[in-house]
Amino acid sequence: MAPLELPRVLFVDDEPQVLQGLSLNLRRSFNVTTALSGEAALVLLRGGQSFEIIVSDMRMPGMSGAAFLAQARLLAPTTVRFLLTGESDLMSAVKAINDGQIFRFITKPCPTDSMVRFLSEGVAQFRLLTVEKELLEKTLHGSIKALTEVLSMVNPEAFGRAARMKRLASLLAEALKLPEKWTVEVAAMLSQLGFVTIPPAVVEKVYHGRALAPAEKDMVDRVPVLTRQIMGNIPRIEKVLAILDESARPEVPTSAGARILRMAAAYDQLEGLGFTHLEIVDRLAERKEELDINLLELLAEAAQLTVTKKEFTKVRVIELRAGMILAADLQATNGTLLLPRGHEISASSLARIKNFARSTALKEPIEILS
Repeated sequence: MAPLELPRVLFVDDEPQVLQGLSLNLRRSFNVTTALSGEAALVLLRGGQSFEIIVSDMRMPGMSGAAFLAQARLLAPTTVRFLLTGESDLMSAVKAINDGQIFRFITKPCPTDSMVRFLSEGVAQFRLLTVEKELLEKTLHGSIKALTEVLSMVNPEAFGRAARMKRLASLLAEALKLPEKWTVEVAAMLSQLGFVTIPPAVVEKVYHGRALAPAEKDMVDRVPVLTRQIMGNIPRIEKVLAILDESARPEVPTSAGARILRMAAAYDQLEGLGFTHLEIVDRLAERKEELDINLLELLAEAAQLTVTKKEFTKVRVIELRAGMILAADLQATNGTLLLPRGHEISASSLARIKNFARSTALKEPIEILS
């Protein structure tokens, strides 16, 4: 927020004189927007207007304040919500607080100095929520991305799959308008973490659909448990852990994040076995006992934007640039896998490729998505 920018407050009330009085009395401290109904306020939110605080009257014709704030919570989850009412109905207040996660319940009439104090507390709460959201979505997400990128150089099979799953999961989350998309993205990025404990030869068998010996199968079956043990020391990722835990169970997951992760994993596994997009969709449609088949329609569209798209350009090593996405595995001429298909080349992976190329010949040309 710019230093001179006033906090944005949306007041919702069906009485124009009340809104006029609030605007007049609070204009020096807040940037006030008003709406005469919950429906009109929702139009503002859906149109992209954002506010630190929303204050709604409880009793309005049509949509009540409680019903409006419950919907506003879905459209603007970090906005701090107040309910303003002259009612003494305790049950209505409790329901409003539970459904809309109201920050404060204000009774009418409310003196201007008290309203300014309440709104200032709301602004402080909004800034706290915003900082926490940025910490989780940017700092934690970025740190885990850096970690998985380093691990992809150690175990390209496992973390290449994680990168492809993350890309597809992100697209599905966007299509579903998932409020906290970052949780499923991080879950996808960390989903293969347990494979660092498994010998590379076994990992290669898993990703190429080869038969496993009993002892190898036991190791693979323990991957979700090992992943959770490794991640147990990372703070503030309870929602990510919940997605991973649920997606590892045999039944169809109930949460959207776990359903997305399960579908992304199933899709990538079949694609790695060489099936075409249409063949994969057909095969996934038969797995109703473990997959959310309703996601298939979204998957059919989203997958076209991932590495499953077969339009690519061929380049040489010296032509590689950060930001390019590999359409096929990058291998040395001796068959060593350097980076997997779907890997987005970063500055560090580009440096590794060039360093590797100085001592070992790479298979060229290299296929990248166009």
